[in-house]
Amino acid sequence: LLQPIADGLKLFTKEPLRPLNASPTLLILSPILALTTAMLIWAPIPMPHPLSNLNLGLLSILAISSMAVNSILWAGWASNSKYALIGSLRAVAQTISYEVTLGIILLSTLILTGGFTMQLLTTTQKTM
Repeated sequence: LLQPIADGLKLFTKEPLRPLNASPTLLILSPILALTTAMLIWAPIPMPHPLSNLNLGLLSILAISSMAVNSILWAGWASNSKYALIGSLRAVAQTISYEVTLGIILLSTLILTGGFTMQLLTTTQKTM
């Protein structure tokens, strides 16, 4: 459970190099946003002692995972390089394209289970 947090802290302290023209605020905020969204996705997942029991758990996971697009875009914008920005825009386009497919797949799963809660999703899968 603590391994993702340890990996995130290790990656923050790994390499202190920064481009000369980079925006220092966005350069620091973009990985923080990426780590925060990765950690927040764990909140609605049912565990023996759940962190939160949301009525729209699956929808909140999809919404939180779409926030990762902002961190990719901020990272490209922060470097003040047009090539990094073009690369980040390409990554954003790829991320949005797979999120649409993921949303359609999740919608079909939600129709079969009959609800948005993660607890209902796990109990439905037990009988399959």
